[in-house]
Amino acid sequence: MKDNPVGEEYKKLFESEVIAYLNNLNNLVVELERHPERKDVIDEIFRIFHTIKSMAGTMGYEKMSQLCHRIEDMLFPVRNGEERVSQNLIDEILRGIDFIENFISGEKKAFNKLKITLKKDTPLPGARFFTILNNLKSITDVELLEPGIEELTGEEDIFQFVISAGDAEKVQEELNKYSEVEGVELLIGEEKKQVVKDEAKKPRELRVDIEDLDALQNILAELVITRERLKELIKERGDADLNSAIEFHSRAISDLQNIVMKIRMVPLSNIFDRFPRYVRDLAKNLGKKINLKIAGSDIELDRSLIESISDPLHHLVRNAVDHGIEAPEERKRMGKNEEGTIEIKASREKGFIKITISDDGRGIDTDSIKIMAIKKGLIKEEQAARLSERELISFLFLPGFSTREEVSDLSGRGVGLDVVREAMRKIGGNVELHSVQGKGTTINLYIPLTMAIIKAYIIRVENEFYAIPLTFLIETTSVDKNRISFIHGKPLVILRDEVMPLYDLRKILALKERNGDGTDMPTLVLNVEGKRFILLVDELITSGDIVVKHLPVIIRDIRQYTGVTIMGDGYPCLILDVPNLVQ
Repeated sequence: MKDNPVGEEYKKLFESEVIAYLNNLNNLVVELERHPERKDVIDEIFRIFHTIKSMAGTMGYEKMSQLCHRIEDMLFPVRNGEERVSQNLIDEILRGIDFIENFISGEKKAFNKLKITLKKDTPLPGARFFTILNNLKSITDVELLEPGIEELTGEEDIFQFVISAGDAEKVQEELNKYSEVEGVELLIGEEKKQVVKDEAKKPRELRVDIEDLDALQNILAELVITRERLKELIKERGDADLNSAIEFHSRAISDLQNIVMKIRMVPLSNIFDRFPRYVRDLAKNLGKKINLKIAGSDIELDRSLIESISDPLHHLVRNAVDHGIEAPEERKRMGKNEEGTIEIKASREKGFIKITISDDGRGIDTDSIKIMAIKKGLIKEEQAARLSERELISFLFLPGFSTREEVSDLSGRGVGLDVVREAMRKIGGNVELHSVQGKGTTINLYIPLTMAIIKAYIIRVENEFYAIPLTFLIETTSVDKNRISFIHGKPLVILRDEVMPLYDLRKILALKERNGDGTDMPTLVLNVEGKRFILLVDELITSGDIVVKHLPVIIRDIRQYTGVTIMGDGYPCLILDVPNLVQ
């Protein structure tokens, strides 16, 4: 039996099922390594390899089938209680998983369909193509799909042939050498014509291109804007019949919004399920013992955001393993359990998702940050003495800043945190970092549910309205003008025993100064990457859902704005880029 698929129509189904099994296997093996006495885990691993073996045998993948059979043989005495789980067994299972993963990813890339046309004046075209086909087999994996060998060697002249090739570029390059070849066409999307057969037997699911989903989301956004505009017009005219109609219309749009959101949402398990194996392998390479805890993987997020946060999350987890958790000997000297703990937790907050990555490792040495900041010329020595711990930690988000002189192959605490920050800013999210030296580090990511429709707070300055994403808002309050203090000419306010800088949005946007009327001033308490400050505005309006639209080209480079939305009265409202307001 050869290692090639029995039919293209089954290959995709095989791949998707095996990938689902592999994700489960990775987590089961990590669990077995931690708790080798768990018979239920051993049984489940055995069952999965047995299933993959049967599937691989059906598909004609002999090597994969033999590998699964060998791992079954190794697991059999463990299942029967004759042997214990050994490190060798764990390593063999993981190597087997890697082999299957590589095989599947290789299969995905391996086969390209090519249609080859010979010139009409080619003598004995079938025989000639048979010779060309044999020559191609010396270059890459090639299989004749259409017509069959019998037809090829028959009496009828055939001038068009469809082949499956491992390396399409090499095949095309080789075919250029043959004068009989009139044309070569790479066939794309051929399977789409065959999927309509037997629909009743197919799973009730439909693959939709993300661009189509984005287009649907944009149409929905326009409907939301129109709905708000209609509500305002009906309110002005006081027409009861129209008001009743718009209420029904509004409910229909809300239902549609919920359905579109549901279609776009995918569970965080798409990212989180990769971490047990990832952390296990990193910890083993570094000689560390780590207990990984994951919570909230069933929480769903917009699929476009899943892609945006995947790399930042991997970076933060890698940092926690490499530089957060200490080596077992060091932990014992510090009176800690020699096994460190990393926790990845997702939770729903008001209008966004919060993902927390925490470890009980060595924490961040703010004295080292201070020394490096002075060395790099970012601050002077006398300034450094006045900086709070939160202000010192903020240096870690600067590009290229690290407290380490040497660079690790894996990561450096602080190196790359600027990339995490930028990734969060691009999606309208926020990041904050807390650390206690000797006890550990916690990083919180605040992520909007979607990038198209977000929750925001509307404020007014002069005659213009502005929107502030709720991911940055802690609270709204008012500040007594008489309670403002000044240090080095900069206004500060003490709010519940915390000293916070005060910024006036009028000054930031270069508007005329406010008059001196009134003592209670409307303000918002904002949090940007762990730094809290108070923003002074003219009026606090309300919070609600807004549709995010791209900025017009003419103002796209103004750093204070990140987008625009349309208010219910039809007028535009600029969305403030909060992290860039006070830089």
